[in-house]
Amino acid sequence: MSGLFPNYDRVRSLVIKEFIQIWRNPVLIFLLIILPLFQIFLYSYAVNLDVKNAPIAVIDYDKSPFSRDFLQSLHETNYFSFVKEAENEQEIEDLFKSNKIIFSVTIPSDFSNRLVRQQSPQILIEVDQSDPLNSGNATGAAIALRNIAFKTELTGPFLKLEKETAPFEVLIHPLFNPEGRTQPFIVPGLIGALLAMIITILAGSSIVSEKESGTMENLMMTPLTFAETILGKLVPNFIIGMVLTVSLLISTAYIFNIPVRGSYLLVLLLLSLYTVNTLIIGFLFSVMVKNQTTLVQINGAYMMPSMLLSGFSFPFYGMPEWAKLVGEALPLTHFLFAFKAILHKGSSFGHIYPDILYLCAFTMVTFYAAMKFNKRHLH
Repeated sequence: MSGLFPNYDRVRSLVIKEFIQIWRNPVLIFLLIILPLFQIFLYSYAVNLDVKNAPIAVIDYDKSPFSRDFLQSLHETNYFSFVKEAENEQEIEDLFKSNKIIFSVTIPSDFSNRLVRQQSPQILIEVDQSDPLNSGNATGAAIALRNIAFKTELTGPFLKLEKETAPFEVLIHPLFNPEGRTQPFIVPGLIGALLAMIITILAGSSIVSEKESGTMENLMMTPLTFAETILGKLVPNFIIGMVLTVSLLISTAYIFNIPVRGSYLLVLLLLSLYTVNTLIIGFLFSVMVKNQTTLVQINGAYMMPSMLLSGFSFPFYGMPEWAKLVGEALPLTHFLFAFKAILHKGSSFGHIYPDILYLCAFTMVTFYAAMKFNKRHLH
């Protein structure tokens, strides 16, 4: 009968032993308790679908009280944040291609004259539709200003302008994805997320598996230096990653019908750099853990903020400023900004070089941290 009922003392001893084992594993404590609480707090306050303070540039050829009043009304909606008053259309195009603005407003030189003559002048608002989540509510707020922008100014001789129909028109011109298709927005983000998930695990597993099998020590006893060992581990993974990258790029162009408007060479340079970046992140994770289970857990903890705060799943400009700072520290954010700019806007290296420089710096700092961590671990 003793086999049918568990022994209380033995079970209690095992339970105590398991709790002690968990408590002695700081990585597990972090993943099980601290990280979930941090993520709930972070995403509850950071994720917001109602984009406010979207960056916008202005060309005001009219420079009249009416044009200034319209711009002030735009600002008071809280949906727009003016970043620059441009001189011409070329400057506006460069701002779009550099990902510095989502909207632009062009007020023609005869706006106030046509308004006074009741000739329904037009104000042009151009919208970056490569990421539709960033522009929805703000576009609606701009259109609504037709009926309320000049309420305080339409007095005295201008009272005749206050009629049932709007005194002017707001012309919305979508750029880079005028059809509003979802694939141009989703597919680049999926490519970045898939590369980060797959290549990081691939690079980390190739090193952690040696630790688990006990062969890493054997490799360290050979004439190979540690740097040569890591290089030999990462090069095959880089080649596999580039094959995967090219396959995804071909699928983007021909299966999803998303043409590359920029330079293919620049796209390959960006994807190569991002692949190296994810390999080095996997290398860092591999020197921090002892088994592949923990490696997968750490990679999952890293990927969740990357996917939520990079603009992949939710609008980047909808987040509060502190969340944007967190998002801008993530490599996926800069990869998406640069990749979408080349893909949809035909941006050149001069437009996206800040994102490329950040990826280079992040990769070098991560590699240095991994080498220092591994050296300390060996000693």
